[in-house]
Amino acid sequence: MVPVNRYGLLGPSGCGKTTLLSCIVGRKYLDSGTIKLAVVSRSQIGYMPQEVALFNELTIREIFNFYGKVFGLHSNRLKERSEDLQKMLELPPLTRTVGTLSGGQQRRVSLAVSLLHNPKLLILDEPTVGLDPLLCQSIWEYLLNLVNNEDKAVIITTHYIEEARQTHVIGLMREGVLLSEESPGQLMASTNSTYLEEAFLTLSTRQQEMLNYQEQKCVHYDYPLSSKNSSPSPLPNGQWFKGHRFIAQLIKNMYWVQRNVPLMTFLLILPALQSFLFCTSVGQWPKDLAVAFVSDEITYFSPSGTLMDSCREIVHNISYNEMLQCNLPEYFSCHFLRQLEGNLNVVSCFNRMHILLLPLV
Repeated sequence: MVPVNRYGLLGPSGCGKTTLLSCIVGRKYLDSGTIKLAVVSRSQIGYMPQEVALFNELTIREIFNFYGKVFGLHSNRLKERSEDLQKMLELPPLTRTVGTLSGGQQRRVSLAVSLLHNPKLLILDEPTVGLDPLLCQSIWEYLLNLVNNEDKAVIITTHYIEEARQTHVIGLMREGVLLSEESPGQLMASTNSTYLEEAFLTLSTRQQEMLNYQEQKCVHYDYPLSSKNSSPSPLPNGQWFKGHRFIAQLIKNMYWVQRNVPLMTFLLILPALQSFLFCTSVGQWPKDLAVAFVSDEITYFSPSGTLMDSCREIVHNISYNEMLQCNLPEYFSCHFLRQLEGNLNVVSCFNRMHILLLPLV
């Protein structure tokens, strides 16, 4: 792009304006080529996306506080900027939540966020869509003041040709191709047009004729593609951790929790409920399970002849805690059987001799 202070990117929907801006701010990567910016950090850019990327649960003041802390603004400076932007953009009371605002009001809040930290480069994706004409004029006067008096640079996309007249250079884009990049006067002179609309129509017609010719001649261009790693972001990555950004995220999440108490309560109760259901259904003693117990350790048999009665007579005066030692006590099978007896239905107890004497079925 030509180095100017006011650059207007003009074109129909779907021509690639938003994609180009996303590549400039590092949200997307180019398939080919490089982007170089005069700014050196993301904090020097104010970006207003086409979609309203705001937190609906927060108030306007909380939105300003969040982004102000993200950019490291002092509280006094943040308050001053919030009041100035509220007045200039005719914002509703700062206590209003974003979710209760109209679409136009939300776009104005989004524009205010991009202006909040007084960036050197403003990238605005259709900032005046759906706004009142008088308010649009006020916004343009504010932008012109930034450019003329504070040496700021503005890149703006728009559908409205009348707005593009106020820029130093107009970039006309169609079908992903930049058709022209000139000042409004030079553009109309080069196309021998009286109005910008006529100039844009002339350039669009020329491009369409060229596309039709290439289609008839079966001319195809293979554009080089690059991977994400070979197409670096135009802005360097900053520090991976900063204290003021961490605090901003923490406060924002606290605001969110206050606005979503039922959901947060459910999220806290759900793990406890899952743990309770798991513990009550997994790892418990099986119910009504018949078990046959075989042991070769016991040679003594009680008069009743059953292994269970023999164990009761052998270990009736030995507690389970006494066997919790490094050396296993004698008749460990009986201790183990006593533990099973309280929880399982031990229907038969044998030693190997009993098994040999059992009749074959």
